[in-house]
Amino acid sequence: MDLVVETERYPKEGETIIGGKFEQIPGGKGANQALAAAKLGDEVEFIGACGNDSFAPKLKSSLKNGGAKIDNIFEVKGISTGVAVITVDPAGNNRIIVSPGANYELDLEKIKKIKDKIIGAEIILLQLEIPVKTIARIIEIASANNTKIILDPAPAQKLSDHILAKVDYLLPNEGELDLLLS
Repeated sequence: MDLVVETERYPKEGETIIGGKFEQIPGGKGANQALAAAKLGDEVEFIGACGNDSFAPKLKSSLKNGGAKIDNIFEVKGISTGVAVITVDPAGNNRIIVSPGANYELDLEKIKKIKDKIIGAEIILLQLEIPVKTIARIIEIASANNTKIILDPAPAQKLSDHILAKVDYLLPNEGELDLLLS
């Protein structure tokens, strides 16, 4: 869930300021990408994890209403659904802090349960809001089955050459590309 607050300026270290408009917007890179693909008319199945909190039903509903299948969203008890705290200035610049929550519970055991979905996919679109070892396993399965692999390397982090070599399409922004090439 994206927790978005508008601000005239960003606070200085140790400072508290009054913000403007606040919104809770269903989001997450993976969910946003799934919805975009579904709106283009593609058959989309979202694989992910959420907590058993008040955000989960809203996010699932957003995906389902947008045309994505949600049968493979694992609900994890005792952990929050992933959130992004986003501040936006008047020029539209943003600063984002992601708290992965249940996203980081999308582990290898859960991937084993939905392996057939990965094998049967024509294209798999990934981003880095789930554990890198999970990404590596999904890429391994997809690559072995000639599934096209698209990776949005965000939030930015270093990735092994082993992972990058199997990606068909890499979609970094400028900052992510700098990190990948460093």
